[in-house]
Amino acid sequence: MASTKASTTKLTKTTKKAAAKTAKTTAKKAAPPAKKAVRGASKMEGPGGILDRFRAICMSFPEATEVEAWGHPTFRVRDKIFAGIGGENGVWSFGVKTTFEMQAGLVATDPRFTIAKYVGKHGWVDVRLDEQDDDPLDWNEVRALVAGSYKMIAPKALAARVDD
Repeated sequence: MASTKASTTKLTKTTKKAAAKTAKTTAKKAAPPAKKAVRGASKMEGPGGILDRFRAICMSFPEATEVEAWGHPTFRVRDKIFAGIGGENGVWSFGVKTTFEMQAGLVATDPRFTIAKYVGKHGWVDVRLDEQDDDPLDWNEVRALVAGSYKMIAPKALAARVDD
């Protein structure tokens, strides 16, 4: 009789452990909590409507979404970042992915371009945004850079829908 009770207790403990392990595995496999999408105005507002214009360019691409990360707006396609923008100490910049050749050329020839921290090793550049009266920002250039980045990040079917 004692061995039956011990076997039942052992079986119950084993079953409980297996159930707990299954619950942990299921919890790990569950999707992570959704990232908070940014709607409307972000906490940050750029000079001269820079943020609004940049947002309009980014959101014009197929399946583009905006997610606030690291305190700045990032723009994604299927949860992969293709552009970001932010201001620090009054200096605004945006980041995009380029080819390594383009990255080297831009950084060598234009002082507005720098190799991006952390992701520069993957071809990303930061572009300082200085909108001055005597040298206005070329929004066609901004769109071309963002479009190029989007095409590198987006799935081929979505990238094919973007005009140069």
